[in-house]
Amino acid sequence: MKTIIFIILFTISLNAQSGDLIMLFGEAVTIDTLAMSKDINSDFELGKEYDSDFSAGVDSWVAIDGVLVGNVDAWGNTDVLSFEGGVSANRVLTVRTIAGDITDFQVEIKIDYYVPSATSSSYIEFRHGASQVISSTAVINDSWESVDVIVTNSFATGSETQYRIVWASLVSGDSTYVKNISLTSYPSFTATGNHSFTSESSAPITGTYSGKITASGAGDASTNYVTLAAAEFTTLTAGNNAYISFNALASTTDVDVTMVIGGKSKTWTGVDNSSAELLEWEFKVTGSEVGQDIQIYLSKAANIIIDDFGN
Repeated sequence: MKTIIFIILFTISLNAQSGDLIMLFGEAVTIDTLAMSKDINSDFELGKEYDSDFSAGVDSWVAIDGVLVGNVDAWGNTDVLSFEGGVSANRVLTVRTIAGDITDFQVEIKIDYYVPSATSSSYIEFRHGASQVISSTAVINDSWESVDVIVTNSFATGSETQYRIVWASLVSGDSTYVKNISLTSYPSFTATGNHSFTSESSAPITGTYSGKITASGAGDASTNYVTLAAAEFTTLTAGNNAYISFNALASTTDVDVTMVIGGKSKTWTGVDNSSAELLEWEFKVTGSEVGQDIQIYLSKAANIIIDDFGN
């Protein structure tokens, strides 16, 4: 009988510790546990580092040169946070510290805002820490608008967990309004060529978020794929066994998915497009896999939703 040991990208092994000796196919083997180097949730929901709640107040936001008021009814919405500018050129809201260091992760930042036409602010700016600009967006007046920004790669100040919203050129007495602020982080899959990686919340496999790989054409291991950097998971050891599993759901028929790590590759043909399918890969680690990134690519223009690594 085969003993399944979950050696995964996103959570620790369910049945073994890294370095344990177990019997597999009648042979004593050592299991590498491909645990992520940071404590995250395996279903990409890791996600909710922060969700605002202004129903009882300012939810630990602090005004710099201005006045904040929570639980405001404004412009057709309840539980809004209002901000009235002070005297400086840029008015800053500072969020309470978000638990954890999210260096090397992608972070999705969402906010709904309302800026009356009588308000002088010209753009809304997100910052990580006091000075690192994440994004800058021109404001639209007299309607509730949404900003959705995905930041890829490391923040310059990795240990900084403070987030700021800057309203440019807001004169004294002018007010802006915000609600539904969220910070969602998930593993730092990067993409190259005709592949991209995003989070999927409209139809996740499990939980609130899944990962989504999208290809505009056939992928390959040279120029068209998504990557999870080796630095994001525990280093493999030559001579040990590794086991990787995850759920996948294709957007159409006849989509093949290939995973590559060092000198090893695995292709799953015709991934199910009607319900999530468990994809599994077990291999003997050689020196060519040690310290190498993981690459994933699709066989044609399509997308797949991925989730539950090791669950």
